[in-house]
Amino acid sequence: MSEKKVSAKGFVIGVLVGGTAGALTALLLSPKSGKEIRSGINVQSQTLKKKSNDLAQLALEKSSSIAKTVSDQSSNVVTKMKDWQGSLRGNRKSVEVGSSKDSKEHSFPKDYDENK
Repeated sequence: MSEKKVSAKGFVIGVLVGGTAGALTALLLSPKSGKEIRSGINVQSQTLKKKSNDLAQLALEKSSSIAKTVSDQSSNVVTKMKDWQGSLRGNRKSVEVGSSKDSKEHSFPKDYDENK
């Protein structure tokens, strides 16, 4: 699963870098005047800045949500493990009490008669 995350991250970075390089090349090689190109670059950079801020905010919200979910689930697991451990300790004590009781009952031979 870690390789998928790294692969996806690399793909996204490659798309961003490739898209930026392609857009820059298209702008520089277009038959527009320098003033028009600069204006277009300025508009595109403002758009990119806004989208980047939106994506950063979305990522922050998602990561906060995921962190809260993981924290809640971890707390649930810890609580369940403590409950499970407590029930095992309770069972162990009842088994120990039962086994000591049983050992006293069976400490005499079966044919032993107390009335003799």
